[in-house]
Amino acid sequence: MSTKDPLTTYILSLLLKSQQGQLMRPLRIRLALAKVEAVKFARNSVLAVCLMSVFYVLLLSGFLLFHVGLFFYLPGSGAEKGLIFMILGGSYFVLMVLGMCIAVSQKRWMRKTGADKTVLNALRK
Repeated sequence: MSTKDPLTTYILSLLLKSQQGQLMRPLRIRLALAKVEAVKFARNSVLAVCLMSVFYVLLLSGFLLFHVGLFFYLPGSGAEKGLIFMILGGSYFVLMVLGMCIAVSQKRWMRKTGADKTVLNALRK
């Protein structure tokens, strides 16, 4: 039989179409894994840059606010101001740490880039 025979061509095309999902599944899984790794690399890069920037800014501002607050908190007329400065410095620090935790969340990055859907589609089909 020749492959130019219409019946043979039709049967082969049906067989290939029925097996297409199974043949493509390993490729989809590899592509999904590659996308997850790319997202992980991008996330870690952004995390490193953000953490270093925030670390230096918070270190400097926390150091200054704490010592200014401590200076005003010492006995004298500015005790209330010093306490306010210390509370503000601490709250800024806590808010920045919470913001960084939210910004670098693995779950959030997977959802925003669509990598979670890619993985589900690759594993489902």
